[in-house]
Amino acid sequence: MENISKCKVALIDQSGKVDAMGTVGDGIFHVDYLYDYINDKYHNDPEFSSLENEYRRDVFAFHLGNYGYVVFYNGISEGFQYGMFYFPKELTAEQLKTMRNLDLGNQKVAVCYDLEDFGTFIHSNMLGEDGSSTLKEVLDEYSELKPVNEKSRQM
Repeated sequence: MENISKCKVALIDQSGKVDAMGTVGDGIFHVDYLYDYINDKYHNDPEFSSLENEYRRDVFAFHLGNYGYVVFYNGISEGFQYGMFYFPKELTAEQLKTMRNLDLGNQKVAVCYDLEDFGTFIHSNMLGEDGSSTLKEVLDEYSELKPVNEKSRQM
């Protein structure tokens, strides 16, 4: 079981591989980790050229979602730790399997899905927005709304 409960940001690629970055509460912006990741992996890609002066987490999640990534932001506010997942248009069976095996303890999470870029803001549907859901609960609810093809996709 992969433990991402202490990282600041995690990416899950289409094969289910997890890249965890930073430490929750470290004082560094979530997007700074993603900006470095993107510059390292996609430094000449036009999809990410507009992100240089961007600090909205949902914008980074939208663009990374276009490449099939699940994005996880971990945070602490007033001593309460919470997590936010952003899903790409389609989850792979490998991503779903990885998320079902993540160790977040009893941490509460929310999921944003069906992200749409309206230029000045990113719109999404959300599960777990009341702050009372575990990852298992939101994944079960999501799977009812949007069944994931359990056959592995070829990358």
